[in-house]
Amino acid sequence: METNYQPLNAELWTASPASDPFKLIDAFFNLEHLDRYKHTLSEIMFFMYTKQIYRPDNPGTVLVTYAALRSFLSASCQLQHFKPVIHTPAQLMPGQNSLLALSSLSRDEFRQPFGVFKSAFRKQSLASYEAFLFEAVYLALSPHTGPSIPDMTTPYIWLLKMLDAAQLIRERHGNSAGPLNPAGEQLKSRY
Repeated sequence: METNYQPLNAELWTASPASDPFKLIDAFFNLEHLDRYKHTLSEIMFFMYTKQIYRPDNPGTVLVTYAALRSFLSASCQLQHFKPVIHTPAQLMPGQNSLLALSSLSRDEFRQPFGVFKSAFRKQSLASYEAFLFEAVYLALSPHTGPSIPDMTTPYIWLLKMLDAAQLIRERHGNSAGPLNPAGEQLKSRY
């Protein structure tokens, strides 16, 4: 499990730098909605196995998404070290307003979304997720097919889970005291 904090590099796709992973996630989901990120990732995965170029009319938009997802991965790596605030069972059930009524998370992951980040970074390192993302975007934007990384499905699935978990944390903690930092102290941000 990685314990060093990576720079978030938010200034590549937002107007301001971010050092707080929760503020970065807010900016990340303000840039695009969860369903848009998932749709883009699905299309990237499809186009990396074809000789067609993804979004040939404007491939620059893919680079913005790539930069945002790379920052999201760095923030996700930091989130694995946070301890959630204890909620009542009623707060843990999906609500009518939740975007995640049908998501990639299991019931346990839905109850403990911070655990998704721990599990994801136990499976692979931040560098492995970044390599996956680079390879997928590179192949989707080129006429070449077939990745050189043997397993592209596992990081893709875990990235989808991390997106869902981040959205869930954002929904749950938007109006509460928020999660605790690695030292167990309450965060000062709105989360």
